[in-house]
Amino acid sequence: MEELEKEIQAKVRSALGKPSPHIPSDIQSISSIYCDIYTQATYAEQDGLTQICGLGFGKALEVLIKDYAIFENPGDSEKIKKATLAECINNIKDDSIKGSSDLARALRNDETHYIKKYNSHDTKDLKGLIQIAMTLIEQAISRKKVDAEIERIRQKMEKDRNAN
Repeated sequence: MEELEKEIQAKVRSALGKPSPHIPSDIQSISSIYCDIYTQATYAEQDGLTQICGLGFGKALEVLIKDYAIFENPGDSEKIKKATLAECINNIKDDSIKGSSDLARALRNDETHYIKKYNSHDTKDLKGLIQIAMTLIEQAISRKKVDAEIERIRQKMEKDRNAN
């Protein structure tokens, strides 16, 4: 029932000129919770709820990064869930993901405090950095799939060569 409600809400919002954000399928497959939070934050932004949408984007960032870390290191799931966002970001191997995520983390923290440190930045910058991180994570997942396919073909070729 919840999925049907989400679908109806998305169609109504789209008809009102407030479309749901595009979230790549690889991201959806590793973090459905991120998709829900990011969509809700986008809806808050579209509805002019500028004082709370940044908090939603900040939570979405944490969920995305932690779920990506779990995807990369499934054996460390419980440790990752309890770690701070900064710790999770520092353990990411891909420097591009690490860099964009860390900048987003700084802006995320700004959204939760009474006095901002980065006055020339707003939720649009936070959202943009999250979108960059999401794109980079999507590319990393795709690279992992490509590498697995290359390895599969390599092993099959090796088997064929040894059979002859």
